[in-house]
Amino acid sequence: MGGGRAGVPAVRQVGERTYGRTNKQTIYVEAQIHKKALVLFNNVCHQNKNAVERRLAERQLTVKTGKSNSWFIEVRRLFWWYELGEAEDLLKTPVKKEQWKRSVSKSVSLWKTTPTTSTTLKLILRCKQTVSEAEIHEWHLHTPK
Repeated sequence: MGGGRAGVPAVRQVGERTYGRTNKQTIYVEAQIHKKALVLFNNVCHQNKNAVERRLAERQLTVKTGKSNSWFIEVRRLFWWYELGEAEDLLKTPVKKEQWKRSVSKSVSLWKTTPTTSTTLKLILRCKQTVSEAEIHEWHLHTPK
């Protein structure tokens, strides 16, 4: 993890608590992972229609619900989270790699600086049919500031 004093990590995770630097670094790392996943999904979209990964993507996005732990459903959540449209649309008409990378980087950068409540609520409502007030409150506690 580096960046701390000699031999001391900058961030240390103990149970559910993070000690060390602020959550901005954690958000940055998470955003980088999201970018990689979204770019990888576009690569899958560019594959031949008979490729296993592409067929799997089509099936998972069609059959699985928002409660699924499928990687493709997680990618769908990232599309909603960063307001990139629908994953299914990209699967039907993939975007050139460099253009997609620029779009993803821009959306992720904008979100890191100005997360919106509407985005948070939209994600929750799409993933769940019923959301209790307590769940919404809990979700807001975990959103980056």
